[in-house]
Amino acid sequence: MKFPLGVSADGRYLGTEIPWPNTKIVDMVSGTKYDRHVADPFGCQPNMAPDNSYRFFYLRSDHDVIRMWAPALGTDNWDVRIDKMPGNIDFNSAGYDHDCVLPRWTNQPLFFTNSYPLVIWNYSDGRIFDSSPAALKGDQQKDSCGTGVFCLGKFTADYRAVEKYVRVTTCDVRKRDVVGDGWISGTPVSIEPSLGQNVPAGKSIMQLTAIGSLILINTQSDVQAVVRLTDASGRLVRQWAGANTLTIDTRTLSAGVYRLSVASGRNHLTRSITIMQ
Repeated sequence: MKFPLGVSADGRYLGTEIPWPNTKIVDMVSGTKYDRHVADPFGCQPNMAPDNSYRFFYLRSDHDVIRMWAPALGTDNWDVRIDKMPGNIDFNSAGYDHDCVLPRWTNQPLFFTNSYPLVIWNYSDGRIFDSSPAALKGDQQKDSCGTGVFCLGKFTADYRAVEKYVRVTTCDVRKRDVVGDGWISGTPVSIEPSLGQNVPAGKSIMQLTAIGSLILINTQSDVQAVVRLTDASGRLVRQWAGANTLTIDTRTLSAGVYRLSVASGRNHLTRSITIMQ
């Protein structure tokens, strides 16, 4: 129940608990509240996506699964298992992994931080501080988690699973490393896989390339192309036309997720663009 709120990039929507365990999204302009909770006795760590996609998740009762909601305030939702972190091995016959503590989105919605365990099952203060380094090292090899491990994770492109984890802290049983935040630096633009394209036989595929803050659109055709950019709610942000190579300077756009559609003759290409600046 720590850090029980998050705000979308445009500052309009707040994700929180009002009150715990009732997780909701609140429209800060109209005051409208959107329920974001399933039949759980608990609802912890509500997270509002850091962009303008308005995705939302919270940590479910056993602290091993998050409930993820679709973008654009959609009502579709699903479970994502998040407890399979490096070193988080089964430690009893039931195969139960250590419960998670603070899953948190970074500044880039595909990446998040997570840590374990919430409950220190196998250790007490006396056992830790009264043991020798050799004994602690042996215990660490058996249990491998100690009292706290912090990891950086990445969701799959559809946000339905964890693609990969990287452990950030050591596995020292004397340290409870469970609280932290992540910041993803690098290119301010991310182009996700195609959302759909229709390319006739014998025609070249249009190409989108991110270079720094610029997106280059190569239609590979002299035919006039129409480019449409819409936000996560489907609102038209910009529309223009041109042929051959077109350029978008993302520094003129707010951070968030956009849908970019390019139509040139019978060729059509659509991409999801995440702007992180």
